[in-house]
Amino acid sequence: METFKQILPQFKDVKLVTGRDDYEQIYQSEQQSHSAWLLDEGELIWEFIEQLAKADDESSYDKPLNLYDFHIAYNLKFPVGSVSLRNGSEVLQSVQDFSELLNAVIRSSDGELNVLVKSAQLKIKILQQFIYLRIFLSVIVDNQTPSKVSGDVGVFGTKKAGKSAMINALLGDEYAVSSPILPTPNKVIYTAADKKVNKISLTYKNSTRTFSDIDALQKFLTEENSLANKNSSTLDEMTIALPDFPTFLNGARLIDTPGSNFAAGKGHTDIIRKTLAEMPNAVFVMNYSQYLTQDELKLFDKIYKQFNSSKVKRPILIALNRVDEIFDSEESKSYERVADYIHYRLTALGYENFLVVGVSAIQAVYFDSVTRLIKLKYRNKIVSKSLEIIEEIECRLNASPLTKFLSHFSAREIIDRIEMALEGVFTKPVPLDEQLKNLKIDLQGTEKFSSVVFVNNILTDFEDFHGITINNVRELPKINRINYLKWLLHNFINGKI
Repeated sequence: METFKQILPQFKDVKLVTGRDDYEQIYQSEQQSHSAWLLDEGELIWEFIEQLAKADDESSYDKPLNLYDFHIAYNLKFPVGSVSLRNGSEVLQSVQDFSELLNAVIRSSDGELNVLVKSAQLKIKILQQFIYLRIFLSVIVDNQTPSKVSGDVGVFGTKKAGKSAMINALLGDEYAVSSPILPTPNKVIYTAADKKVNKISLTYKNSTRTFSDIDALQKFLTEENSLANKNSSTLDEMTIALPDFPTFLNGARLIDTPGSNFAAGKGHTDIIRKTLAEMPNAVFVMNYSQYLTQDELKLFDKIYKQFNSSKVKRPILIALNRVDEIFDSEESKSYERVADYIHYRLTALGYENFLVVGVSAIQAVYFDSVTRLIKLKYRNKIVSKSLEIIEEIECRLNASPLTKFLSHFSAREIIDRIEMALEGVFTKPVPLDEQLKNLKIDLQGTEKFSSVVFVNNILTDFEDFHGITINNVRELPKINRINYLKWLLHNFINGKI
């Protein structure tokens, strides 16, 4: 079961910066990646990082600045008595600005912490700073009873923004057809299958069919999407029920929609309009490399107006997708620069009540896939070794039925023997690069080969561009912020933020 606990900052200190005069302080700091750097509200993070990167290129310091691991947010100023930190229902401290709040959080690392604020506007501003600093901590409006929102999560965006890849990243596997040449031509509802059913089912055109695996589902969807693409038409609504539906959605359904600029006449806009009217939660997928196109702005405006006219004014979650493509220049290595620039652009246009999270859906999908392949490889090794042990015991007893040798050994003795035989598997972890090399050999010529190559290339980029070496498969989720998007959705659905 997928669970989301609060993740508190691991910073050793909080440092205030005001602009260009503080570049020297940042370069000379021995705790660049262990400090939270807070910028005055009068400055702009994206401009500060661009200038910081430029100054870094021109500096004579031996150790370059690692912008990927550089944590920066705004030092928001709060009206007196408007923001406080709580542990459960106990108020620990009222704070005057974000630096005071962050220091209070760092000191109060025990218990179920949350931030209490006086207005929804303050809540959104603080949550955005938590996103920049990668902190999972709930922010609650005082005297406002959080109500669980029953309903769905709609995923919207323009064509080729990566909506279907985002769907797959949230679902944890490649269910949706994600292709630059086959855009989604209809509304597709992903929901949990009946617990008694262990197969994927698709309800479409008043009939239901089942699929033995994801590949069979993908083949059917690709054929249908190809036909729609050929005819420049939309398709009927589909409902896909999954046995392994993610628990973080807490029963809410996940809805994929056509791109707003999909070339299918008026049909696609009708689908978007009707779906949007039903949605209590929305994820707006943007293409990071486009920096807010007119098509994206037009669709965002529709979503924004719909949400601000509803009774439940939920923030719009902007998933700034494809940020795996941030290796072109030094300043681009910062997720925060990209997210803050989009936040700045939309705020300047008069929008509010939205949050921006930089993610890479395709990274998340492939990392999940490779993680499963690695676990499967070890599971097969464990099963194989266990069978060898059983066969050895059977041979010594001169008996083939399992029940005979079980009568000679206690369950504890059998478990101890298996653990001894498998000790090397668990105590001597194979480096990730070696695991990927072995997987590439095993999977050459199969469809999964491309997933392993993609992850291998991404890890090479992280080492070459960020100086980060990943040695364990457990570290993979740390290099992608898709979990923050999941955490936000989980808490919105459950009325916790």
